[in-house]
Amino acid sequence: MTVSIDVDEAKQLICELCRLFYDQGWVSGTGGGISIKAGDSIVMAPSGVQKERMEPRDMFVLDAQGNVLHTPEARSPPYKPPKLSECAPLFTAVSDHAAQPAQE
Repeated sequence: MTVSIDVDEAKQLICELCRLFYDQGWVSGTGGGISIKAGDSIVMAPSGVQKERMEPRDMFVLDAQGNVLHTPEARSPPYKPPKLSECAPLFTAVSDHAAQPAQE
């Protein structure tokens, strides 16, 4: 069974998961990267952002080839301008691999 969520749901879920991970001590404020496949898109958390403070509007959206479809707008200080994670190629490759049918 394949479960698919849309981009808006993925943005919200990333925020919720990052807050939970931070509260559990599993990530530091800006450490760790996360992405979720949403249909044909990949929703990705920005780099260098306090994970517990992220909002859905802070997310990048990429296509399956890793091209940026949406760059979040910069927020006012003290927030830094959004930066795409250096893990983007890895997340794209994992998403592509996961989409391939299993080989026997």
